[in-house]
Amino acid sequence: MRNAAYDADDWWRGGGGDEEEEQSQGEGENESNEDEHDGPESETSTPEPESCIGNPPPESGEARRLKSKMSSLLDTLNTSGKFYHHAVIETPVNPGLHIAEHGIVGFPLTADVARLLFGHESAMDSYSDYVFIPEGNLKFVHPQWDAALESARKRLCDGLFAGANHSLVDPRLVLCSTAEDLTDVLGITARLNVLGTVLITLPAINGGFQLNLSNEMDRFTFVRNSNNNFSSVEIGWLRNTKIQLSGLEQGCFAALAYDILNSGPLHDTSEAQPSTFAEVVQTRTRLGELLDEWFTGGADKVSTETGLAYRLSRPYPESLLDVEALDACDTAIARFLEKTCKGTPYTVCLANVSRTILEDTYTQSESQRAECPSSGADSTIEFFADDTTVLDEVYDLRGKPIATGAKFDTTWFIQKDVYDSDRGPDEEHLEGEDDPARCFEEDNPHKHVYLDTVVLVLTRDTLADLVIGSSPKSEADRARCIREAYEQTKSESGNRETRLFLQTLCRRTLERVALETQVARSHRSHHYIGAINPFKPSKPQRPEDDLLSLVIDVLIEEPEPETSDILQKAIELTDLSAQTGLEKIVRVMPVLEFEPFSQSLSIAAGQIAELKSRHERLKMLESWCLQNLSAQYQDLREWTARHLADFCRSLSESGQDVDGDVLTEIALSYQSDAFMSCFLAPGIRINYCEALLRGFQAKHGDSYAVSQIPVIVRALVRDFASDKPARKAPIVALLEDSLELESDLFNELTNAMIASPAMRGRDGIPALFDAQRSALSGTLGTQLDSSKWEKVENLLSVVMVNYYVFEVGRRPQKYPTLQRCMCPALQTSPQGREVNSFLLNPNASTFTSFKWDARTRDDISRALIACDKKLTVYVDKTRAPGISTYQLYLRKEDHIFENLQRTWLAKRNQYRDMLSQIADLGFLQDSRYAFLRSEDLKYMETLVLPQGPLSGRRYFIWSLSAILRDELTRKVEQHGGRVLEIPDIDGPDVIGIGDGRPLDFAGSILRYWQPVVYHVDEIFRHLQDIAPAVVNTGSSQHQTATEVNERKRKADHSEPLAENSNLAGQNKRPMTNKEVEIIDLVDD
Repeated sequence: MRNAAYDADDWWRGGGGDEEEEQSQGEGENESNEDEHDGPESETSTPEPESCIGNPPPESGEARRLKSKMSSLLDTLNTSGKFYHHAVIETPVNPGLHIAEHGIVGFPLTADVARLLFGHESAMDSYSDYVFIPEGNLKFVHPQWDAALESARKRLCDGLFAGANHSLVDPRLVLCSTAEDLTDVLGITARLNVLGTVLITLPAINGGFQLNLSNEMDRFTFVRNSNNNFSSVEIGWLRNTKIQLSGLEQGCFAALAYDILNSGPLHDTSEAQPSTFAEVVQTRTRLGELLDEWFTGGADKVSTETGLAYRLSRPYPESLLDVEALDACDTAIARFLEKTCKGTPYTVCLANVSRTILEDTYTQSESQRAECPSSGADSTIEFFADDTTVLDEVYDLRGKPIATGAKFDTTWFIQKDVYDSDRGPDEEHLEGEDDPARCFEEDNPHKHVYLDTVVLVLTRDTLADLVIGSSPKSEADRARCIREAYEQTKSESGNRETRLFLQTLCRRTLERVALETQVARSHRSHHYIGAINPFKPSKPQRPEDDLLSLVIDVLIEEPEPETSDILQKAIELTDLSAQTGLEKIVRVMPVLEFEPFSQSLSIAAGQIAELKSRHERLKMLESWCLQNLSAQYQDLREWTARHLADFCRSLSESGQDVDGDVLTEIALSYQSDAFMSCFLAPGIRINYCEALLRGFQAKHGDSYAVSQIPVIVRALVRDFASDKPARKAPIVALLEDSLELESDLFNELTNAMIASPAMRGRDGIPALFDAQRSALSGTLGTQLDSSKWEKVENLLSVVMVNYYVFEVGRRPQKYPTLQRCMCPALQTSPQGREVNSFLLNPNASTFTSFKWDARTRDDISRALIACDKKLTVYVDKTRAPGISTYQLYLRKEDHIFENLQRTWLAKRNQYRDMLSQIADLGFLQDSRYAFLRSEDLKYMETLVLPQGPLSGRRYFIWSLSAILRDELTRKVEQHGGRVLEIPDIDGPDVIGIGDGRPLDFAGSILRYWQPVVYHVDEIFRHLQDIAPAVVNTGSSQHQTATEVNERKRKADHSEPLAENSNLAGQNKRPMTNKEVEIIDLVDD
């Protein structure tokens, strides 16, 4: 409650009030007011959008329903909450007032006159403590009273209702001898066309009094201690005001009341309006519920939930964007929303919105038609080229600027008829009229501008975005915004909302800086050669040191869970490579828990791409922590070790090389399991382990390095034993390193290399050894110990055998049959059927027509060329003896065999070159060399391919007989296996199971592999030793019969003459399932 005495020229604008008192007034009310305001909008049906200028933005029915309810509540609001105090400076002369049936009454009012008035028989309402004399019984005697009353009316109307027609009507006189509630007595109710009440206190014999005025928005206390002058209390726009008289010690209180009549109502008064204090409180409660539902309803219910905008009665200039400078009705809306949003995460602002529609005089696209009436013209804009809505200025309710030039979302409008088709533009001018070079052009398009002033209701995030990103701002501007918010927080230390907004502003600033940095980085990753990049941005915004330092400064004083997250984000944006970045981390580290701090520090350190530089910066941080924060030193050291180990593993996964000296330095600087256990975990590439092994071997005098060599060797053994291909493994360098190991470790490592699954594969050790064989001379050119010579020679022998089996393989075999697929287009003529018979004949290689005319020959030639996409048949014409016309000549060709033959010869030459180089070094002599030079593939396969029990493996099994397949399935299941029925073959490695008939591979992708035909009993004998195994009858990927038939149909339609022979080369076996291991079972 405020208490104040006012001088002649003082006037008061209300602030906030007591929430508890207001809420108590609304208790006991039912929900009828909510239904009254909702009306038909509460139904589930969604109204159709009205026609509007341009293309209306899409909105959900739920969004339209909520905004319709909010608009209904705000449109019927008719209280501004403003109180004015005006002193009557004129001194009326007696007699002053004539009361019917009583006579003239002079002032100050004496006790005798008061007693007579209290007993006046013509009073409409007479009680023991007050009397009320209504309209028709009062009139002024002296014109000076009229002058005083006109002075009060003019001041009131100029302040509240400028530019409107008003008059004072219905004078009433009230006399009180005790404290009373004068609300009902003065008749301050919600009557139509009555804007408010003027109350003029009259001098009377009393010891002073106090008037307490209150409504749902404000409080005002009028105190009078003397009785020798006249005063007035001007109450504007009040339909639910409480007037409480108190402090009357003796005599009586006297006052005159007049109604302010409006000849033209500011609102549509046909709507139901709140008429009592409790109803207005309930209206505000209902509006708050709708706002919560809008902002927290989610994107599935509301199209845009970041802001709302209520359009005021008229546009205001920038100088009047202050809640106290608006018209009374608009002030009511702004203050009511401010009161509703008090204590919520929503902020109320004032803003000027301008929508500019640029006419398109060139494009004739019907899809861009928009009705846009032109002011003062009958024609409309048929096409528009641009439609932009901008927040020109955004101010808070106290007139402080917030943002300029921000984008505005028209779906924020609460009213649905802001841009209806009947509205004309507020401004209209030509495009480029300010440009002297364009002002005289005939085809200049028109610009139509619509101006509005709105009350914005924004979330903290949206308001923060307006503050920091309304227009292109530098880091200095953003820092200034944060400083201003911080100063406001310090001046209002008890205001939780300002603190939360400061946190939001810092968080959104960091998010924007992070986004700009990411965009700039993505643009720098694209290089345009020979042309200007139209998408190249201007100089990117970088997180300057002063901005990040400022964020840390303003938040580090009062650490909270929310501020901790923001500080972690600031750490993530910190440039750790700079000294200032290290200082920021040092300042933040004491106020954060180590676990979240380490996560953010990991992101900051991730900006340093070089392993050496990252290690140096983290070592500097460890040194500071040891000196100033020893309690967290050990945690930081262990985290740094794990972080660097993870970074090395990430480099390994990306295929980058590593500096062995740097890696060794890092490992020796920590000398703990924190680094080694993480670094040597499964998945690290062999070349990284080799680099660390080489570095540790060079540190002969370091006990820790010597003790970790067996650990590294065991990790290498584990990696060689895995099924993962040993890509980029330095086999020759690793062989050189192994020569310096002890005998046990040397044998363990070489045995692992020999037995490694990487020996059996195209990307394994043999292929790597071939790429590195040029380094053999320096590695194996020295004299070796006899115990190690044999191991090295065994390793080289296995490498050569594996290389020949898997890289060279069998010599390609000529396709034994010349059968080709028929051409369906040729079946319509006898000559065409004759050609198809030639194509299907497995023994015919050439064909020459006999006495065909030129037309028939050319038609068949074109049909064959169109069908034969892979050129398996050579088509030409020839002159036959005794025939005058050229005849058709066909010859079957096999390009696939020729390609396979060239590939095989190139691989064999590489094998022989590598064998000669190894032999020149003194290895693989005598019988070993003779064996490898003989190229006995069958015997080599017995050394490489697994022999004996075939447990734990999968096979592709193909049978021409359904009965045989069923019998095989039963046998497999009896031995714990499982058969997957897949109807198509997807690979060349097949165990063909025959039923006594020869297998025909014509038209199959198997024709160049010629799979071995095993007897059924032999297959069952192999299955006897199978543990849980999986036997696939076909490909390793399941396909339905429909999918297979569709694929075959498309293949036959597109390439009818070409057989399915899309093969990369000899023994190319693409693995279609990672769990399936392909086994070659071949013979001569």
